[in-house]
Amino acid sequence: MGILKFCLSKHRSFYCSLAFKHRTTPWRVYKLAHGSEAHSVKEISILKELKEVGIIKDFYSRIPEG
Repeated sequence: MGILKFCLSKHRSFYCSLAFKHRTTPWRVYKLAHGSEAHSVKEISILKELKEVGIIKDFYSRIPEG
């Protein structure tokens, strides 16, 4: 069901371009945008960009920002 939601997402092209920029998968960017926890500094930077664009409002991570 999750793949279908990703394919029908209005932000799918942005997820793909952000994934290419950060060398990860669009699926991982989608999961981060929908509440998955960041596991690395790279994923925190993805969350920051998602917040700047307005796709997410805020995020919390246990990883200290480096």
